[in-house]
Amino acid sequence: MARRLFDLAIMLVVLLAFLSSCTTAGAAMREPDIRVALLQGTSAVAFKVTGEYTISNTATGGTVGVPASGEQWEVRAHGTLLQVVRGGTPIGSFTGPLRVEQVSVRLAVAGPGGRVVEKSGTEGLIVLGAGNNMATLGRDPSAYQVLSPGGRKMALKSGQLNLIGIQLANGQWRRYRGNLEIRASDQGLLVINELPLEQYLLSVVPGEVPAQWPYEVLKAQAVAARSYALRQIWDGADKAFHVYPTEASQMYLGYDGENPATTRAVEETRGQTLVYAAPGTPSRGGLPGEPVAAFYHSSSGGYIENAEDVWLKPVPGIKGKQDPYDVNDNYYNWKVSYDISQLTDLINNWLFKQGAGWQFQTVTDIVELERTATGARIKKVRVEGRLPDGTERYYDIFNADNVRRAFGLKSAPFQLAKEVDAVGVPTRVTFTGSGNGHGVGMSQYGARGMAEQGHTYDQILQYYYTGTVLAPAYT
Repeated sequence: MARRLFDLAIMLVVLLAFLSSCTTAGAAMREPDIRVALLQGTSAVAFKVTGEYTISNTATGGTVGVPASGEQWEVRAHGTLLQVVRGGTPIGSFTGPLRVEQVSVRLAVAGPGGRVVEKSGTEGLIVLGAGNNMATLGRDPSAYQVLSPGGRKMALKSGQLNLIGIQLANGQWRRYRGNLEIRASDQGLLVINELPLEQYLLSVVPGEVPAQWPYEVLKAQAVAARSYALRQIWDGADKAFHVYPTEASQMYLGYDGENPATTRAVEETRGQTLVYAAPGTPSRGGLPGEPVAAFYHSSSGGYIENAEDVWLKPVPGIKGKQDPYDVNDNYYNWKVSYDISQLTDLINNWLFKQGAGWQFQTVTDIVELERTATGARIKKVRVEGRLPDGTERYYDIFNADNVRRAFGLKSAPFQLAKEVDAVGVPTRVTFTGSGNGHGVGMSQYGARGMAEQGHTYDQILQYYYTGTVLAPAYT
């Protein structure tokens, strides 16, 4: 009897320790879900599932169908309705949005003070059964059953990975974790992948840096990507989605893009977020400051910049400075050259994208007007030229990111050289520069250089994000 009481006491201590740790960990916030716009304006989307899913119409709450693993379904835009096709046969049209959602058992654990902590999986949980007998759940939950709110017994599943395969515009299939939401609009279908933030990062990190790079770079990239994503989630709470799966946000290639090395980096930095903690900075979600929109780029060309020099507005934690760690053979001393006809076409294409409503007949000159605070990047240029009616006109391009994109350049740290005719009118313009990307925040090649010199991931982050600290948003 004494031995049994001793064992029972030990179990209670373990249980309370587990619950207390969950409560402390959840003090800041729960891990949020992120919504990724996989497809926009498409007329149809085909998908298959692996594992258990249901398809529901969120407008009514009704079930549209239960897809079998490997069975192909399709949703087509039908005016403002969503037509659902199963195995080639239409089964109905719905207002939507439609959700393709995982069927899973979510466990809720009551902790001290009545706090409820959600936990996925069962390993390590201690349950109280009939006769007040305690048992520790193991890795395989298939031997256990739970009661649903309606009193129905359900077996806990033993862990098959749920995945949704999507057919992309190029005809290829790509698999994703999480759920799918499909919305109708006048422009076509909007297809959103919704999944926990940490699962999203499992694909983003190897999409952004090579998995064979130094491990401290992988961890720094995981934290930067998490911080950027968390900021997009918080700032986009009223939007249909938070991020794109491309360089417009972060590269996201789904489950098939994951890599064991980067997965380890994500897991070992779980919840770690860059926070701007200057005096007077408001806290959000229990963090000791404001989460940083941790922008990053491939190669700085030797300098990173103030956000307001590259775009328009300052960003907390983003300041210009020299970057001596970014040394590589891929993005230094590149050269791009245009004759005046090519340059005119390039600028007219930029004017069209900006909605200017007019075009140059020919460009006659390009004049550098301003550089960034570091002096490394051209921040503002003036393009001079003639209109079709012979009128002379000029057009200013700014800030630094617009300058490099307007001229089709890798980056904005460049020098401008002009070849001119007998009367001094340019006939060819040559850009010689270094770097790749916008030059804001962390340089990925610079991070590699720091890691190769022995710097840790937190030192890398603090160098590139001025005045920031690492804080656990959740664990």
